[in-house]
Amino acid sequence: MSLSSFLTKIEQKVTGTSSSSSHPQQPQQYPPPATPQYNAYPQFQPHYQPYQGPTYNQNQFSNVGYQAPPSNYYNQPPQYAPAPSYTQPPQQQHFRPATKSLLLSYSSAGTATSAKDPDTNEQLYIVTYPKYDSWTGKPKSGLDQELHIGDKKGQILGGWKNSELTAKPSICIGEPKNGAQFQKLRSSSIGTKMGFVSPHNGREYGWKKGDEKFAFKLLDVESGEEVAAFEPHKSSMSMSKLGKLEIRLIGGEDWIAGVLMTVVILVNNKVDDEIGKEVLQAVLGA
Repeated sequence: MSLSSFLTKIEQKVTGTSSSSSHPQQPQQYPPPATPQYNAYPQFQPHYQPYQGPTYNQNQFSNVGYQAPPSNYYNQPPQYAPAPSYTQPPQQQHFRPATKSLLLSYSSAGTATSAKDPDTNEQLYIVTYPKYDSWTGKPKSGLDQELHIGDKKGQILGGWKNSELTAKPSICIGEPKNGAQFQKLRSSSIGTKMGFVSPHNGREYGWKKGDEKFAFKLLDVESGEEVAAFEPHKSSMSMSKLGKLEIRLIGGEDWIAGVLMTVVILVNNKVDDEIGKEVLQAVLGA
């Protein structure tokens, strides 16, 4: 092979031409890249379980159907709920005991004091002299005055006995033969008289002058609270009607007995003093 032929073949290899083909060589063809398939993998499907609840009944709900709003619904002004009204809390009520009214008057020619209901005029209590024992000549009950429920034959609630030395009375709430004890009536430092200790609560009570003549009020000695009041009868010409007694019912019959006995003693003493003054003035005037 000549030198020229050898150089020619080397040039053909460098340039990519061949002496055996007159057409230029075509570039190599490659297949297009494959497009990725994102849905090629199967998606996860949860395991299906049939519904196990109660069977739906479309008739069990009466208002499940759609109801169209009224034609002017969207044209109405907005509705606001009213503000809750302020209600003042209830004020604490203080319990005040009921009261019992009694009309006091003389009966049986002045030998007894009657206490009657002002509405029905029924005699509820009477203070009278006791029965005496014909052998001893002393009261059977040991009392100089007895307080009975109703009339003279009624139950004895109490009474009093006058001292043989001072003639001052000592009251007894209940009947001495049934264990009731006497207690001397006392005066207190706040100016009350006819003071006694009530057995229903052990507190001391005493009478004090009221705003008018022969008027009295019963006070709790410790607290000063008024628990009873006596107003004299308006007519000064009446010799039998004494006045009206108002008692706050802070106790039972034993409480009423203590109040009633002490006010009767107090009023009788005032009446006796007044009669004594009138008799003395009449004697001196003569």
